[in-house]
Amino acid sequence: MISSLSIAGMVIQFILSVGFPIFLLLYFHRKQGISWKSIMIGALTFVVFVLFLEKMMHSYLLQGNTSTANFFKSHPIILALYGALAAGIFEEIGRYISFTILLSKYRERKDGISYGIGHGGIEAVVLGGISIITAISLALSINAGTFDQMVGNQPDMGVLKKTLLETPFYIYFVAAVERIGAVFIQIALSLIVLYGVKQQKWIYLVGAILFHALIDLPVGFYQTGLIPLWIAEGFILVWAVISITVIRKSKTWFIK
Repeated sequence: MISSLSIAGMVIQFILSVGFPIFLLLYFHRKQGISWKSIMIGALTFVVFVLFLEKMMHSYLLQGNTSTANFFKSHPIILALYGALAAGIFEEIGRYISFTILLSKYRERKDGISYGIGHGGIEAVVLGGISIITAISLALSINAGTFDQMVGNQPDMGVLKKTLLETPFYIYFVAAVERIGAVFIQIALSLIVLYGVKQQKWIYLVGAILFHALIDLPVGFYQTGLIPLWIAEGFILVWAVISITVIRKSKTWFIK
């Protein structure tokens, strides 16, 4: 059986993953009149560059190509480095292209914030919202004894069932907080890249890529079994606090 606390944690994760970006959107729209176009471009850029282009590369290198797949499987540290750097490159270059081409007339601080809300918001909805709905559904079916009948004899579903049964309840609460932190990180990165575009200094793009990779690296180490989850989550929270500081400091960057 999956505990009521675990299911409650899943529900809270869903509420925060979907609700927090909406709260930020409404708050900044009221306070600063942020651009809906920047929000939509931010969300679209995440979908194209992360869910499509980056995922295609991962599918080929980690599954489709036997040589590279075996290499990464045998070298977990390199796999973690690859994943972190890939995330930084795809997301920040996508950000740069969007600000340079699609949002060429949107160069104010509020445009960086709105883009970050769109980018980080859709990430939170996809990773912490949509995915957790499936987890809740499966958890309820496990408790009702209908899981095996519902999914059939799929090996992957057996692994998923084992994961759901063994995941401590507090992980879902931690993941909910992580989603909030990730949105702040995306806003900070958006402001850094936008400032670089505004100043026509590519070094800010490079800095954002490295900053992003450094943030994702502990998660990669956790996923490859090199560090425990609490250390990876701890790093995310530290970077979230740093990102909030960057967001506040950025008020001085865009003063004409």
